[in-house]
Amino acid sequence: FFFNDTATTEIYTEQIVGSVRCVQETGQQPSKQKQKHLSELEEGKYSLFKIAVKNGWQGVAYLMLQSGYDLMHAIMDAMSEHKYQLVLTLLYKTADNATIQKANNEKQNLFHVFAINGSKAPKDLTEKIVKELKRRDVDYNLSLIHI
Repeated sequence: FFFNDTATTEIYTEQIVGSVRCVQETGQQPSKQKQKHLSELEEGKYSLFKIAVKNGWQGVAYLMLQSGYDLMHAIMDAMSEHKYQLVLTLLYKTADNATIQKANNEKQNLFHVFAINGSKAPKDLTEKIVKELKRRDVDYNLSLIHI
């Protein structure tokens, strides 16, 4: 995974759920101290954005967004980590309705994911998120849900 097109920054993890750190490439391999390259991790199990959100690494999360991390997936990751204020912030900052209306690989849109993960959301944030999703014409037909 690269943050930019010049491939100057590569992400490594020290543990599967451990900390994420950026390693500047110098033409030499980084130290092999229990590091595992992300391409060696089982596909579909990890989201660097989700790891950043879970660990409170706001700077890493925003750097990833600025570098092109998909906003719909970012919002879904924030929902699954119960970071509802971040969900609302990302919804407000996303101008493109088509991005908000997209579905993931399981054909779940943001309403579906919020229905699955939103039970812990405070009432005021729940109302704001639902209002924003409706305003953006996200399909709330939950009969389409695949879990």
